[in-house]
Order: sequence, then C-alpha cells, then structure tokens
Amino acid sequence: MEDDYLLGGVIEDCLFDGCFSGVSLDPASNDRDGREEVVTIDRSLIRMQAFLAKGDITHQSPVKASEVSPKLKITNSVFAFSSAKMRGFRRLERTWQRVFESHGNTLLWLPDDPIPPELPLPPEGFDLLTGNEARDYWNKARRQWISAHPDVARFADDEL
Repeated sequence: MEDDYLLGGVIEDCLFDGCFSGVSLDPASNDRDGREEVVTIDRSLIRMQAFLAKGDITHQSPVKASEVSPKLKITNSVFAFSSAKMRGFRRLERTWQRVFESHGNTLLWLPDDPIPPELPLPPEGFDLLTGNEARDYWNKARRQWISAHPDVARFADDEL
C-alpha cells in the first residue's frame, strides 16, 4: 500500500499476505513532510515474503518509513517476517521511531534461524514469537481473518 504523499489515514481490518514491502510512507519527493499526520494500523495482518531483489532473496520492512513520515498508531495487529536475510533494518528502525501508540500487537519471526542481533525490535505493545510458535500463530490469525470475511475474493489455494 502506498502513501508516499504522507497523508494521514486508517488501515483497518486488512490482510496483506506475502508482501515484499507492506505500507510505504516514504515520500517520492523531498518537499513532503508528514510528521504531523497520523497513520493508524488497526486489526491488520501483514506478512512479509522474500522475493529476488538486487541479487538476494529478501524482503523489506512491513512499514517503509522515513524521518518525515506520519506518526504511527499500531493496535491489535500482526507483523510477520519470513526471511532471516531481511533488508531494510534502517527503515524498520525509523518505523519504530514513528510509533507513538502501540498495544495488542504481535511481531512474528517465522524463520527457524535466530533473530539477527541488528534487527530493530518494536516498542512496547508488541509481543514477540519465533519459529514454530510464530508460524502457528500466523496460520491461526490468517484463518480467522479469512473466515471472518467470507465475501472477500480468494485465490484457489486459500485455506480456511
């Protein structure tokens, strides 16, 4: 999802499953400043998936932020990382810096590889799960979201 004009708004009750980058709050132009705006992410699930990018199998941060991005309110949401070779640690650090309110969230580290020590961890308001526990949590949350939205278009392999 792109908000490179840095407008405020609400991302609510969404499933982003298999993203290289989730929500972009990075201005396409240097003359934009969204620091006084607020973007709320509520009751949403964002799972990052690794793709070939610049010679590596990797993915970016679930929110792509800069120093002039809107403030973030993240509530009752799940962010899932799938690659130990994730790129964008600096963007992730800026994302966490833009968070002014956070509660009821879960950060999932899906790989069996250990979390890299340089990975910026989220602010208070996020529980952290890893490995099998994280994958089970994601699968359950995803199934619940799909079950709660029977009228949303599906891919043939979407399982409940």
